[in-house]
Amino acid sequence: MYSKTSVPKSLIEGAIARGQGRSATGAQLEPMTMEILMPPNIALVADIETDNKTRSLHDLKFVVKKAGGLVGSTAFYFSRRGRAVFKPRDGGPSLSDVLEEAIEHDGAEDVEEHPDGGYLIWTEPSKLMAITEAISKRFELEVVESEIMWAANEDTQADVDSAELVESLNILLSGLREYPEVRALFANIRQGTISDDEWDKLERHIDI
Repeated sequence: MYSKTSVPKSLIEGAIARGQGRSATGAQLEPMTMEILMPPNIALVADIETDNKTRSLHDLKFVVKKAGGLVGSTAFYFSRRGRAVFKPRDGGPSLSDVLEEAIEHDGAEDVEEHPDGGYLIWTEPSKLMAITEAISKRFELEVVESEIMWAANEDTQADVDSAELVESLNILLSGLREYPEVRALFANIRQGTISDDEWDKLERHIDI
């Protein structure tokens, strides 16, 4: 683990600037989406914020091509959904309590127990903020995450079953993550017959 003193000042300043919607040089950031296909059926969507769309597209296309992928239409593999994760607390609500409250709000789609404890609520994108605030206030739950994301449609998910595919995907995902313009990466992959260690190599790079 790096100490604070080992982090270059330029990276810290860049991160602060991006949080304010601008680049390290002060230029306004613009959102863009890159859709990526890894033949035959693995789809990715990258959410990007950049001050130069032409440059970012050129750089990221090179990463995709190097990994054996293609830039093409993949959005139909996914649905835009709101996702909120709430931290558990002692004496907190049950799953049925949260579900009953959620269905009272227009736009709530599903409630699940989160693998790390607490609850995960899926919503329509436009209703995410209102539902997140309502659930948090009703049960005094801390919000861990609240974001609009690209969720892979169940019938389009692809199993990762070989070490060769893990290697190709790892090259692609890690290469894209090297660019600070890439704010989020979504993929339609799920663990097939590969080991947990191999799956961890991929899962750490994707947002779902």
